[in-house]
Amino acid sequence: MFSKISKKHILIALSFLILLSAGGFAYYQAIYLPSQVTDEPEIQTTVVRQGDLVIYASGSGTLIAADEIELGFGTNGPVAELS
Repeated sequence: MFSKISKKHILIALSFLILLSAGGFAYYQAIYLPSQVTDEPEIQTTVVRQGDLVIYASGSGTLIAADEIELGFGTNGPVAELS
């Protein structure tokens, strides 16, 4: 059965396998690998100095809360502790 296979057929089969392997490798390098790379955020660094941070705010007028909520409790009594 195998004695009927000519050298020409073997060379054609090997050439096909080499081309198929080269195509698979090209796909792997061009398509698959770039899609696996994750974009890492750029890290910005700077020199720090130690000191006090002071922020002042002044003004006059009426304060209006952004959100208002009503609180209800199941028991009556004074507040013992806030955390």
